[in-house]
Amino acid sequence: MSKKRYVNTTFWRDDYISSLDPSEKLLFLYLLTCPDTTIAGVYQIPLKIIAADTGFDKDMIVKILARFKDDDKVLYRDGWIAIKNFIKHQSENPSVRAGIERELGSVPEDMIGFMTDCTQPVDSLSDSDIVEYSKVKLSEGKVGHAAFKPPTPDEVQEYLDSQKCKFFDGEQFCDFYTARGWLIGKNKMKDWKAAVRTWIRRDKEKLRAELRCFDD
Repeated sequence: MSKKRYVNTTFWRDDYISSLDPSEKLLFLYLLTCPDTTIAGVYQIPLKIIAADTGFDKDMIVKILARFKDDDKVLYRDGWIAIKNFIKHQSENPSVRAGIERELGSVPEDMIGFMTDCTQPVDSLSDSDIVEYSKVKLSEGKVGHAAFKPPTPDEVQEYLDSQKCKFFDGEQFCDFYTARGWLIGKNKMKDWKAAVRTWIRRDKEKLRAELRCFDD
């Protein structure tokens, strides 16, 4: 049976999506809208199906999915996909919420733990505990949603070091956005790592331009 999946037009201006390269954007959009999606954003799909639908080879898919996992956006494990913020974009209609609860009641524990930001070790919880936890989060309207917490200069510096970036440091980044209330334009920052990557790309492009001028 066919299903309808609506994608908000703000998808393309989202801070995180804007930080992705074209292949990553396509795969993220595919994960949101492919025929296997469910109303809870957790579903089973083999890599070979993703490869057949998108035209990407499996190695590229695995690499992109690893980035999504590192960015805490998507978890792929044992043939299951879980999209972190999928639920918060669904309707508040009671029948929709009931459908989400049903879906969460039939998926692996670690997928629910990922979707609900469960703070207890998943292995220590029973199936019923996790399902009840997800219901509480649904009633609070918090499933898949975490409030933005500004990073410390040390956290930014650690991330910069992992990206091998020497263009700026964590203190410069934090001072810049602290002075602006952690706003990007008029919007509250949602993902500081995506903003860091934007800075890195900007500085790399500036350096390339300077080098071209020098060659001329």
